[in-house]
Amino acid sequence: MNKIAALAEQYIHESELHLAHIDALIARADKARVARETATDTEALLKRMQADRDRLAQELDGLRRLPPEHGTDVVREGEKLKGVLETLGLQFGKVLGAVLENGKRKGSAAR
Repeated sequence: MNKIAALAEQYIHESELHLAHIDALIARADKARVARETATDTEALLKRMQADRDRLAQELDGLRRLPPEHGTDVVREGEKLKGVLETLGLQFGKVLGAVLENGKRKGSAAR
């Protein structure tokens, strides 16, 4: 396997890992949402992040389907996509933390 193909494969794999992390965060947010009422603006943000995740997953799927002769394109786009997924995961983690913290405060105030 040449270096470009190996690098393209690495970016795709790393993007898949970031996507799996985002999916795990979404699952945690769904559990938190079910367990307690969330603010409307938080709910809207979570929906928007889910839509972003779905769009990025489609982009990743498109990269996977490119033939080997498009290796440099895959590397370039894969690097961008990996960065976007990493950033989205960090943002989603912050939102989830705020949702969970807000829920703890509401739960404490209700007692």
